[in-house]
Amino acid sequence: MKRLSFVLALVAVLAVAGTASASPTIHGTAKLTLSGDTATLKNGPNISFSLGWDNSLSASGEGWSLSGKMQIPDGNATTLNFYDWKLNVKAGLLDVTAANNVDIGSIYDAAAIIDWPGVPGNPSGNHLRVKLPVGPLSVTYDKATAQYVLVDIPKGVAAPLAFGAIARVGVNNPTAVVHTTWEMANGIVLKASAGQTSNAEDGLAYGATLTIPVTSNLEAYLVGKRWGTGWAEPGAPGNTRTLAQLTYKQSQYKAVAYFWRQVKTDDGSLTGLKNYGSLSFVQVSGDNLDWFNPDYDYSWDPYASPGSAGYKNLKGLAFYARYGHDKTDKPNPDADPNPNPTKLHLAVGAPVVKDRAWANAYAELTGPSLKGAEYWGHLYVKLSDKLNSTTKVKVADYTNAQSETVKGVAVWNNLSYSVSSTASVALDLTKELNTSNVGYTLTFSVNY
Repeated sequence: MKRLSFVLALVAVLAVAGTASASPTIHGTAKLTLSGDTATLKNGPNISFSLGWDNSLSASGEGWSLSGKMQIPDGNATTLNFYDWKLNVKAGLLDVTAANNVDIGSIYDAAAIIDWPGVPGNPSGNHLRVKLPVGPLSVTYDKATAQYVLVDIPKGVAAPLAFGAIARVGVNNPTAVVHTTWEMANGIVLKASAGQTSNAEDGLAYGATLTIPVTSNLEAYLVGKRWGTGWAEPGAPGNTRTLAQLTYKQSQYKAVAYFWRQVKTDDGSLTGLKNYGSLSFVQVSGDNLDWFNPDYDYSWDPYASPGSAGYKNLKGLAFYARYGHDKTDKPNPDADPNPNPTKLHLAVGAPVVKDRAWANAYAELTGPSLKGAEYWGHLYVKLSDKLNSTTKVKVADYTNAQSETVKGVAVWNNLSYSVSSTASVALDLTKELNTSNVGYTLTFSVNY
């Protein structure tokens, strides 16, 4: 279906375009990899070679544009994939976007009672979004796995407030939501939404958010939402959710108090909790106060620092601390393991050698006794303009979600040398937890 959709989109564009300015680019990566470990050194390395080719295509004409990718997968020259495409056509007042696996932007009501992902910007399969102004109004039709009609009324048209509506159509239990945004004096902003799922018992949902700049440094953010048990859109049917967040910020430090709570609407029993306090400090004014984020998902990259790589841009010492419940699950101290224990996060980052080396140390301590622990050390060194070294050390002593004890030391090291703007050599050495073997991977890469 993806291939057919791409071809149809391409044919349609070229059919309506008298002239087109196409700018195709062809690029890819050739890789030679040698890998193994110290336990099998006498057997020699495993050798693999891959040749990948990607073609990013873009074409445009008056009132339209097309972008997409064609790919020959590594090692399979008989297969051609079309993917990640987007077609936009503007004809008069009409603005039409068709896409597949390209994010064209999620849409939410003002208070987001249609919870994440809202009207999704990158749903699975083909996606069509049509926008048409009707007088001062903006009307949008969005079709993917679900169909939505959206209407927006700008501030000043009907009142000193902005209004909107979102309706899911084409189903037996359609949902309609109305919402508004009120920008008041002194920077106070109120957003409110109310919605109803038809043909459902207790399909009502409503909510509001309030942003209050208390002072130039202190901001309060308040949220309240309630979903009926018959609510059919993304959210938490049968639950009520509240959030109170206070943020105090100056040029060199930032403090946050975050109180998120979810209860069953009928009896008030707790179903979710995320409460914490955090403090961030930077020695040099201008350094990013959000240099560390313990919620950052670094699992996809063994060399990514917990909290992302923000420490590499620091000009001075930086400190971060957070204590509380990280997740939104209901805590259960009697469970083993607790699905949402209290955690203490501590991080320090700093340049070691100006413009050459940066270090980051991080500790994650779990539970009221703070016994379960992970400790990380991270060092990034620019040995030269072409040679970089990244080293990460992990010390673990905790019980994971599968009730397994994780204990030991792991080390990763990467040396990367840029031979030229298109060629590089990298050596990875790894020692995982609970093993004495050291793995190695030597990779030669050429981009073209």
